[in-house]
Amino acid sequence: MKENHFIDYSRCFLSLELSSFCNLSCDFCSQHNHAIRDKSFMQFSLFRRIIDELAEKQLTLKSINPFFRGESLLHPDFCAMLDYIYEKSSVKPVAEYIVLHTNGLLFDNDKIESLLRVSDQKRLPHPGNLILSMDAATEKTYRLIRKGEFGILVGNIRALLERRRELSQWGPNVVFQFIVMEDNYTEVKEFESLIRSLCTQSGHKEPVVRFSPDNQPLEFTGDTIYFRMQEADPCRQEQLRELYLRVKG
Repeated sequence: MKENHFIDYSRCFLSLELSSFCNLSCDFCSQHNHAIRDKSFMQFSLFRRIIDELAEKQLTLKSINPFFRGESLLHPDFCAMLDYIYEKSSVKPVAEYIVLHTNGLLFDNDKIESLLRVSDQKRLPHPGNLILSMDAATEKTYRLIRKGEFGILVGNIRALLERRRELSQWGPNVVFQFIVMEDNYTEVKEFESLIRSLCTQSGHKEPVVRFSPDNQPLEFTGDTIYFRMQEADPCRQEQLRELYLRVKG
């Protein structure tokens, strides 16, 4: 009997690690696993070849995720890569949307413009998800957990939201992620207040609040304050869930 090799590409996602470097040194991150491999950037020529093949075969994936363990915005060709996806989707989109995880510290005007352009639904059918790894509501806790400057992150978020409002566009869905752990669980309510304020001050409606107690993937349909648990053994995760629920009241 002949095997059926049909693949429903509309349900597939493609993860491309543009950078295995990171500009932060979070204690809980796999970046500290030096046995993984040498760090590097993806060659732009390889990236183009992958996107070209999708376009030539007229395949539309569910999503393209231009990240993995590293910080993609460190790649010197980050903007050109997003623009290439946009360009190659002029006839038929190579994906329904883009999903990008980032710590958000490296956004500048050019990076914001490229991300908003590929999320404007003129080429890709859905607005896409921008997941911002934040995990704190104060400078002190952010420096403790992520070893970065919280003020820069907040300023970058404000610039992104204000530019999206100026363009009167829907996407991307901005997901403000907060991983609940011992060092930050007391800031859950403060984090919600901060993000609501950032959104409304930038002319957007308040985001919804979502909680994934079992860290199961969620579908996002708009701006979202997203709480999930730090990866740990089941007993420890249950303790973190209890801490979160206690603070939420």
